[in-house]
Amino acid sequence: MDLGEILGRVGFDWQVATANLVNFLVIFIILKVFVWTPVQNIINKRKEIIDQGLKDAEEAKQKLSAAEEEAGDITKQAKEHADHILRESRDEGNAIKTRIEEGAYKKEAEIIEQGHQEVREERKKMMQDVQGEAANLVVDAVAQILEEEVNQKKHDEYSSKVASLIKNRS
Repeated sequence: MDLGEILGRVGFDWQVATANLVNFLVIFIILKVFVWTPVQNIINKRKEIIDQGLKDAEEAKQKLSAAEEEAGDITKQAKEHADHILRESRDEGNAIKTRIEEGAYKKEAEIIEQGHQEVREERKKMMQDVQGEAANLVVDAVAQILEEEVNQKKHDEYSSKVASLIKNRS
């Protein structure tokens, strides 16, 4: 029993098998040329698109990281600048405060000195008035004691002498 007979008993026909093999090869070639190659091209294009998308995503991630770092630097610089402006403003405010205080102390000293000067002038005037009154009182007292009438000329003369005596003693 040969192989052909064994296969024949099972229902295997060489002519049908050969026809099926030819049909399979024709369909395989048609599928390879018209389906497999275009599908492979589409898959390759999609793979390139995906690879480019991944590459772009990595670049975007790097750009985002760089932008966040730059934003941090800008924020830090802005904070330093704001602190600098705040310090300058505080220093300028303190300088203005100091100038105002110095001006106030100077004005206070001027007012005090002016008050002292007015008191000295008032004291001097009062002393002159007191001296004049004292001279008049002395002359009047002397006139009453001597009971003589003193004319106005002598009165002025005595007043001047007494005033100069009092002034010399002061």
